[in-house]
Amino acid sequence: METFSEEMSNNYEMLGKIGEGTYGTVFKAKSKENGQIVALKIVKLDDEDEGVPSSALREICLLRELRHGNVVRLNDVIHTDKTLNLVFEFCDLDLRKFFDTLNGHIDEKIIRSLMQQLLAGLSYCHAHNVLHRDLKPQNLLISNNIKDSPPQLKLADFGLARPFGIPVRCYSAEVVTLWYRPPDVLFGAKLYNTSIDIWSAGCIFAEIANCGKPLFPGADVDDQLKRIFKLLGTPNE
Repeated sequence: METFSEEMSNNYEMLGKIGEGTYGTVFKAKSKENGQIVALKIVKLDDEDEGVPSSALREICLLRELRHGNVVRLNDVIHTDKTLNLVFEFCDLDLRKFFDTLNGHIDEKIIRSLMQQLLAGLSYCHAHNVLHRDLKPQNLLISNNIKDSPPQLKLADFGLARPFGIPVRCYSAEVVTLWYRPPDVLFGAKLYNTSIDIWSAGCIFAEIANCGKPLFPGADVDDQLKRIFKLLGTPNE
């Protein structure tokens, strides 16, 4: 098993690896000070010339400003000689793994609750001029995963997020996981707004309603567009 740096080991007990984020490895850990369970995203700083990854800096800057019940909370940032450590609140699993627990059935109340929470978190981000740009089930965390209790959903992984506003800026078209990417961005559009997240949210809504079956599981950009046009028709504008 991978281990923490000595400095981090003095403060946290590693409980296991959760997965890989946009730019770092995520672990479940326990604070030795207060016993709190947290998620630690550890970014290795191997190259002194490169410094801290820009995606990590963006996530830190944005999440320090965003405080909402449906946005994952960044509790602390710890910088050591060789790592940058982001301390997040811990959530039980992501939406993709939540789908795996459903056994082919999901209650309508849970569908409504999850979508309301997703849109509430997204509305808050947009009201604060932040585009997430990578909404997908793996980046939506679920906590309070207790039987017969509504799960709580939180937007996470802001490594590709960007502030937006006036004047209008050009952005990269290489954003959003393929299955959740809107047609204009698939065509290479670099001028986009909150609609990029709304399209992703709509795809996720369909996926929730279908117990985890993706709406447009394209193999590549061309296949993705074909699947979208087959279901929704060819655009005339």
